Amino acid sequence: MADRTKYIEALKEQAAVLRDKLNSTQNPKQLPTFVTGVDVEIIEPVVAEIVPKDEEQIPPEIAQLLTQLASLSELTEIRKKLEKEEFEGKLDPRTLDATDSLKWLDFIEGLPHKPWLTAYFINDGPDSVKIGINHPELERQEVKINETLTINQEHAKERIRRLFHKCDAGETASVRVVGQY
Repeated sequence: MADRTKYIEALKEQAAVLRDKLNSTQNPKQLPTFVTGVDVEIIEPVVAEIVPKDEEQIPPEIAQLLTQLASLSELTEIRKKLEKEEFEGKLDPRTLDATDSLKWLDFIEGLPHKPWLTAYFINDGPDSVKIGINHPELERQEVKINETLTINQEHAKERIRRLFHKCDAGETASVRVVGQY
């Protein structure tokens, strides 16, 4: 829990730095490079449409702030897409000792601190095991003895952040899994 609190604090600090940079930038087209860390060309720039009430003129500072906020929203979406595409190509082999109680691995809180893109399972037995990802309440996939299972989250909205495993009552299984992140 302390790690999560530190992580949230670090994110808040990063957001403050981005706000400061956003406020100090004269040209909004410069924003993608420092926010994303890579050169990104904005093909259709965001245009904030301001409709004055009763022909009142909005101060230029407010108009500029609205435009910058609209740009920041677009940049956040770009950042999310880039994070989703981030892929190191590293393998993470593990062995799961499944029992009749629900167990899980958390790849964000624990090592490698990054979600897996794919996972390949080999059930060495002696019994079947049920495998689930990310949400314990969702249906789990059964892997019988000497069977394999591949889960690929390459085009999914959510990568493999948690891996759940459980056998039926009184059963056990040894499962080899290789994840890629």
